[in-house]
Amino acid sequence: MTVFQSSCAYCGVGCGLTITSHSTPLSSESPQLDGTPAAFTLKGDQSHPANLGKLCAKGERLLESLVQPNTLRYPRLASGKVVQWDEATQLIAQKFAETRQQFGPDSVALYLSGQLLTEDYYVANKFAKGYLKTANVDTNSRLCMSSAVSAMQRAFGEDVVPGCYEDLEQAEVIVLIGANTAWTHPVLFQRILAAKKLTNAQLVVIDPIKTATAKQADLHLAIHPGADLSLFTGLLGYLADNNKLNHSYIAAHTEGFDEVIQPAQHLSSNLAALAKHAGLNLELLLQFYDLFASSTKVVTASCQGVNQSIIGTDCTNAIINCHLALGQIGQVGSGFFSLTGQPNAMGAEKLVV
Repeated sequence: MTVFQSSCAYCGVGCGLTITSHSTPLSSESPQLDGTPAAFTLKGDQSHPANLGKLCAKGERLLESLVQPNTLRYPRLASGKVVQWDEATQLIAQKFAETRQQFGPDSVALYLSGQLLTEDYYVANKFAKGYLKTANVDTNSRLCMSSAVSAMQRAFGEDVVPGCYEDLEQAEVIVLIGANTAWTHPVLFQRILAAKKLTNAQLVVIDPIKTATAKQADLHLAIHPGADLSLFTGLLGYLADNNKLNHSYIAAHTEGFDEVIQPAQHLSSNLAALAKHAGLNLELLLQFYDLFASSTKVVTASCQGVNQSIIGTDCTNAIINCHLALGQIGQVGSGFFSLTGQPNAMGAEKLVV
């Protein structure tokens, strides 16, 4: 019997897996790739910090995905012909060499995903930039995370997320914006619900649609699409108007605050108009603003609903600005958190993008 660790690549949580290879088949109901009974079992890794042993329905059935009739087990040409790995590798190398010789090194490219290991990205970079002599290597993480990355670079000087999953269990208020976490990050959402039950944390969901996540919220803000930037810019102004700013933190750790606060206070000077613009009633807007302003530990987590927007970077910065204004960055149970679409989007960003 051999036990080894792996991870699930289905979503951004990156749940740890413990896979056991048994010396003899366990069941005829779980066939291997060749149709014989499988000798593997799978469960969540209890020591993994992302999932602590828990798995969602997809993760629990990963082994079953290996034996689907349409699973591509061997390389296949465009004609449909199946070829051996050595033949496929040789053909790819030949095409790369011919294309580079005819059109130059920038005529080829590598396009990766956010589901690979960091070490895989390193090797791909070395192959592309060191051997092929081209900078044309990228991942699909750019499509889902570029606005969040740009915002964090603008706010912190580098692509860094100032928080971790454990902060969700310490927070007094958890704000989810542009994220249907119950569906897209199910294990993490169960962790949020467990923490909410344990600590009586308030869950705020900002989403135009009453999603499965919103149905679990203590406060659901069904804003108009695109109103998230105004919502958080107005929140910053509200914090200033009500003397909630952490002036010592702002003076010691930020710059350009005066330029940001003036337009924010312009919005907050007419909260009724802001509420109407956002598609909310004034009472609901004030309830959210008061909750955010009066809590010492707030985590705001965003996902693709914010990222996939022409104002995604500005919106993310507006969220971060509110946490900076309160000094809630790098503190336990508080701060901004970017929920990724793939488990190693950050590794892709660091080594490729």
